[in-house]
Amino acid sequence: MKRKLIGKWHVAAFLVFCFVFALTASGVFYNQRGKLAGEFGNMVAANLTSYTQAQKRYLNSSITDAWNTLKGISGLVEQIIPEYTEDSLNGYLDQLNLQNRDYMIEYVTLQELERRLRVQQASERDWSLFGEIEQGTGVVSDIWDWKKAGNKSVFTVAEPVWKNGEVIGVLQTRLEPLAITEQVPEASAFTRSSTLIVRRDGTILASENHNRGDISTGNLFDSVKVAGITDEVVEQMEERFYGDGSDSFMFEGKGDSYYFSWDYLGYNEWYIVNFVRSPDVAIHYDNILKELIYASLFLIGLTAALGGGIVVLFLHYRRSLDFETKKYGLLAEFSDTALFEYDRRKDTLEFTNNARRILMLDELKISHVMGKKTRTDLFVQEDRKVMEDMLRGRTGSGEDKIQYAELRLKSISGEYHWFGCHYKAITSDAGTVAKVVGKLADISRQRSREQELREQAMRDVLTGIYNKAGEKLIDRMVKEKGQGLFLMLDLNDFKSINDTMGHAAGDAILTEMGRVLKGACRENDIVARIGGDEFVMFLPGAFDWQTGKRKIGEIQDSLRTVMITTWGIRGIRASIGAALCPEDGMDYETLFKAADEAMYLDKEQSKNRNESREAGEEKQDRTIS
Repeated sequence: MKRKLIGKWHVAAFLVFCFVFALTASGVFYNQRGKLAGEFGNMVAANLTSYTQAQKRYLNSSITDAWNTLKGISGLVEQIIPEYTEDSLNGYLDQLNLQNRDYMIEYVTLQELERRLRVQQASERDWSLFGEIEQGTGVVSDIWDWKKAGNKSVFTVAEPVWKNGEVIGVLQTRLEPLAITEQVPEASAFTRSSTLIVRRDGTILASENHNRGDISTGNLFDSVKVAGITDEVVEQMEERFYGDGSDSFMFEGKGDSYYFSWDYLGYNEWYIVNFVRSPDVAIHYDNILKELIYASLFLIGLTAALGGGIVVLFLHYRRSLDFETKKYGLLAEFSDTALFEYDRRKDTLEFTNNARRILMLDELKISHVMGKKTRTDLFVQEDRKVMEDMLRGRTGSGEDKIQYAELRLKSISGEYHWFGCHYKAITSDAGTVAKVVGKLADISRQRSREQELREQAMRDVLTGIYNKAGEKLIDRMVKEKGQGLFLMLDLNDFKSINDTMGHAAGDAILTEMGRVLKGACRENDIVARIGGDEFVMFLPGAFDWQTGKRKIGEIQDSLRTVMITTWGIRGIRASIGAALCPEDGMDYETLFKAADEAMYLDKEQSKNRNESREAGEEKQDRTIS
């Protein structure tokens, strides 16, 4: 009897043990599921945010490019062709539009613009923008539906045109915001995403997918409510929306998860917004979670049925952890993205398999990354501090934030490319950084495009040389090099040519002038057009007055050989003033004044037809005409 009681006690103890063990195992799996879900959500949000920021850069670059072009033409009108007519300006714009198909430029007189606004019964906001144009300020209009383009959403970039100190018209061009953002390749993490341009109060100004049923009202926040989101969640979203930066947000509604990302564009309280529903995420995390839950239940049942359930449960627990590896493996299949993990204790950096597609790697796992024994040439030495800060988990904000850095890495081609890195530090129980995980994407083309846009903004439209931005470049080079030859050039009788032969002939002369000066430059020399017929050059290096005079003579000889057969022009005459660095100054302003004074003397000598120069006078040695 006693043995029987002992047997029942052992059975009861075993059942209690199984129950406690099952409860503990369930808690472990539930906690692990929460961590996996959080990491997955962060990865999705990071991909969506990166996509939104790329769209913002494209759109803002297009606006800047258009505005700089309009400003350049407006300055050209004001400074070079002050006696222009509306017909001659429109003819010039027609030629320019043939060369630039990205956007069409139109000239409208102030009176015609006012008439159009009255006919269209313009809003108070439009009249306010008209007032800014009258005051001489360039503007970006609100987004509106253009009937001539099939009701496409467009906005206008406008720059005033001056004549005799007064605004008499406006240069304007229309841009399609959604056509520009569509040029950004859609993130491979999503099968579909929706892009909106939204005002700060939630008003939807433009939507590329407004016919797909995702947008049910004309207001972002009202549409979110229709999707089944509580007022409390919508209020939280509105509070986070009222900022001038970027952010992301995730919420549940009508059986789906919604991921939102937005970024402030900096114009007219516009935001670019992207959102994705969970069914449109390329990797279906719910299926992985379900498999994890089923495996957990199976292990619990097996533990209750078998005395050796502890061992079996442990083995299946290890199997369940493989789901995490599988999930990150699937994320790593994105063709343009590689994942990495840095173990700080072991000082090892490990990449996913697809990293070999974009990086020059002998092994996927690199040892001694931070130590002096490292032999890898993956990193550029100049970027080593960025890499070390990143792998040490140093951040400029909270620990839970995903950080971003840019550095150069050796690509599969053997060349060093720029990569964008989103990363996050994982801390141990002691609060120290244990690991750093993140993803890498090649952004070389993006950086090259941004550099190209910056370079275009610094170039003169007519001649192709630097515009007034060249003044800052020269000032910087003067202070870096400390020696060189500064030249100031001014075309003789240019106004007379414009008045007698027309502005087209003047443009041809300016174009040839730019060609000759570019031909006279070495690789590091800087030449810029700073006014209507005014040019400056800086040639770094060791110059004295004799070598300077020889260089000026070469330029004058080249100008005399210019032939513009269309207008019967033979040779270009220009006055040139020179200044030496450091003798005459160590900054642009000082050198400019010295060269300007010398050029003035050159012009006076030309008027008096006095070709002789007194070698004993230093300033006279500086002028050649």
